[in-house]
Amino acid sequence: YMAFGRIDEYATGAGIIRETGRSLVTAISGGTVHDIAVEPGQTVDAGQPLLHFDDLQERIELERLYRDFNSLQVNRLTNPNDPNAHQQVATLRTQIEAAERRIKERTLLAPRAGKVQDIRIRPNQLVNPGESLMTIVGENDSFAVIAILPGHYRPLLRQGGPLQLELNGFHY
Repeated sequence: YMAFGRIDEYATGAGIIRETGRSLVTAISGGTVHDIAVEPGQTVDAGQPLLHFDDLQERIELERLYRDFNSLQVNRLTNPNDPNAHQQVATLRTQIEAAERRIKERTLLAPRAGKVQDIRIRPNQLVNPGESLMTIVGENDSFAVIAILPGHYRPLLRQGGPLQLELNGFHY
């Protein structure tokens, strides 16, 4: 007797599913979330504000620096030959620029264009640096599977060949 048939090879291994192009937005600095400027499912452009942190302390400091700067300017105009006044004005200018940068950093901007998918924060929530805030997904993003199979199956694999993926708990 003779039988003809096809015997398929079966190998098991671990796999990793990756979403390519997905951007996870994280907090650069900590603080309290003042308001969220976007909603889940909303399309955003690169550089568009996503949320604002509470910046009351930074604004108070900037107002104080402006008042000091204005009083020093008056002092410098009344005593134009005073080199100490010129030095203090220059120092205050750099402090004002740094304070304005700190206020700008309190607004989180979108790193890329896409759709807001997952917002993990709410207003008045305290956020630590490095904490995940939301996810932005592009229109052409896709999934990729990285399969880790035993080495002796490598000669049986071909590019473009069929490969069945079965997830735990989801047969077929």
